Amino acid sequence: MKNLSYSQRLSKLELYSLERRRLRGDLIEMYTILTGKEDVNCQHFFQPARDCYGLRGHSLKIFVHRSRLNCRKYFFSQRSVGEWNRLPQEVVDAPSVNAFKNRLDHFWTDVSTWLAAWRSGNGVGRINEVTLRRARLVLGWVT
Repeated sequence: MKNLSYSQRLSKLELYSLERRRLRGDLIEMYTILTGKEDVNCQHFFQPARDCYGLRGHSLKIFVHRSRLNCRKYFFSQRSVGEWNRLPQEVVDAPSVNAFKNRLDHFWTDVSTWLAAWRSGNGVGRINEVTLRRARLVLGWVT
């Protein structure tokens, strides 16, 4: 393990990168705040999107504020909004925090499996362009 690079160690131990683990923690915290499972007023951090009915995605979308300063851009209420808005409805509709964690991990695993199959050329017919774009957005991978 000592001679392996960071990415090789992560894949051998089947772990996400530190950046992905931080993002996971932020999404879990956003879920607890937005669903009222934590005694925090969500209006202090997030502004719900005005019209969720005509939009793609889930029913708990958050309005993305523009930030010109880095201190605001990297604040909790701003840094994970894009990733939150990209989650599918079945992940956001989780009945509990543990269910949300499991669904989020399952969603990320599915997306990375689809992308790996596409890259290797196996199952290219089963993966459409919409799924591929979704995988690229969620994982932040450029192919």
